[in-house]
Amino acid sequence: MAADADLERAGLFADRVALTTLVDIENELARIFGYRAIPNGFAFSKGGELVGAKITGFDIRGAATRQLVEGWIDHHSEAGDLAPRAASEASDLFAKGGRLMRAGERDEALALWTRAYEGDRDNFVIRKQIWRALYPERFGDPIDLAWQKEQIDREDRLGFRDANPALLRDGAPPREK
Repeated sequence: MAADADLERAGLFADRVALTTLVDIENELARIFGYRAIPNGFAFSKGGELVGAKITGFDIRGAATRQLVEGWIDHHSEAGDLAPRAASEASDLFAKGGRLMRAGERDEALALWTRAYEGDRDNFVIRKQIWRALYPERFGDPIDLAWQKEQIDREDRLGFRDANPALLRDGAPPREK
């Protein structure tokens, strides 16, 4: 499962696994489950029924997570707290921005995503999509996690917009000439 507005990029990672992979281009799972950071883990039956979810702390390298996933595969695991949460304005703006990005309207998408992030500053999913649009070179293979940590520190120190000078005050980057 990938939460990404860029289908092609998500496909680069999905092609490495021998499992069916879903791409949540409108961030619907975050809207439903209320998470603000990734990675999270979800397992669906062939019929599309959610059979397991791990919100926060999903790390497939850990023995406990691998055991949980094996339980999902065997359909013996409990799904945990799966109560849907109300959609927020930030979620709506993020979804609209994703549609604009896929339609080639990068500046308009970034404007909406910036407004979404400013309305939900704990939402790492939104923050990361803004970064991917502004700094695509940091999201190759491997993803530059050290840069992300430095960027968070820079944003905490300077403020989000000042640490991302490509964003104008209205949230959109300057148009290319």
